[in-house]
Amino acid sequence: MENLNIQPHQIEQREVTKFEARKKEILEVFEVMKKVNEFISQAVEESRRHGNDFDEFLKIKFIELVELLSLESCFDKKFSTSSSFKDGDVPEYKLESDSIYFVTRGGITIRLKAKNLKYGIQDVVQPVTEKIFFKRGDKIFYAPAVADDVYEARCSSFGKVILSGNVDDYFPTLEIEEDDVNSLRRFEFHSGHKINCIFK
Repeated sequence: MENLNIQPHQIEQREVTKFEARKKEILEVFEVMKKVNEFISQAVEESRRHGNDFDEFLKIKFIELVELLSLESCFDKKFSTSSSFKDGDVPEYKLESDSIYFVTRGGITIRLKAKNLKYGIQDVVQPVTEKIFFKRGDKIFYAPAVADDVYEARCSSFGKVILSGNVDDYFPTLEIEEDDVNSLRRFEFHSGHKINCIFK
């Protein structure tokens, strides 16, 4: 039977513990982004030595970047979205056109936009977001399913902290109201396509 004798200080302590865990997760992703940025810098430098095989070189580097992120333990979800996927379609991942999402337990997300590869590997990585939501019919979920619509958002302090690594400046204000994704538009916001493949 549930213990109903929970004291206010116990609730407060739980919130503090939860907040500290959140800051730890932000730091983990901050460290991952340092690796990503180093990888991209090296790839850009290498790309200057490629001529006729430039497109193939970019494709190889994109695959290596996906593999780099796939090995990071802080992510427990990985899926792709497609602009052409419709309800009822057979799930199929297309490297040259689909976006790939890497999501932590707390919903922090790194998105790779493959369509931007034509501009260079440096344009593939999109801004890290604080929280991700999945819309299925009229309801919002926090775990993905094929054919879900994807929504991401972040508050202003998260955007600064993920670049600086100074988690003491993180003051979360992000919230979704009554399962209405439009309520997220007052934050930095991205509306994605439907999920076409779930890898984990």
